[in-house]
Amino acid sequence: MMEDCEGEYCNEITTEFEVDTKTLTFTDEYVCPIYEAEEKGVECFVGPWLDADESPLDDCQDDAFEYNFCKNRKTKSGRPFVRCCSFVYLNYAMDDSCLFVGIEEGTCAGYLAKYKASVSGSIYTAINTELVNQNCEADSCNDPANEETGCPSVVVERPWQVVDLLPEDLDRDALPTNAKKPCER
Repeated sequence: MMEDCEGEYCNEITTEFEVDTKTLTFTDEYVCPIYEAEEKGVECFVGPWLDADESPLDDCQDDAFEYNFCKNRKTKSGRPFVRCCSFVYLNYAMDDSCLFVGIEEGTCAGYLAKYKASVSGSIYTAINTELVNQNCEADSCNDPANEETGCPSVVVERPWQVVDLLPEDLDRDALPTNAKKPCER
């Protein structure tokens, strides 16, 4: 099943099915089955969502989100997060940008180095002056709204993609009040 190849991640796990030796037809069992890990993993903020993304909840496990971020515990392939990370960097326009992720192995610095390499192919996606802002191992420890370790400038408390799922914001102080009690005449 392994083939010689060059570059990172070029040998991916096959998604081919086993062949029944008697009927020579494909079965419903994978050659290399991938099972979701039973450990629940560390809950991490993942995002922020792109404003143009119309259905960001597709990437949120169990539709768990807060602000314009998913709150996930595992990778898309089911591997549990062991660490939460956040990064700050300058984008191609030299604007401050932030990224929040959960990782299943390694270090946040290692992830950032691979991420930088993966987006370096174009001047429009390349990043520079990057920095690991948060490296932690507790649930929701990479909170983007945190004034000290987050990136509050990218937080959208009521993103348009999910505004219909959020409770109404009521300013109770702005509601009209009656001078009389409801039962008084």
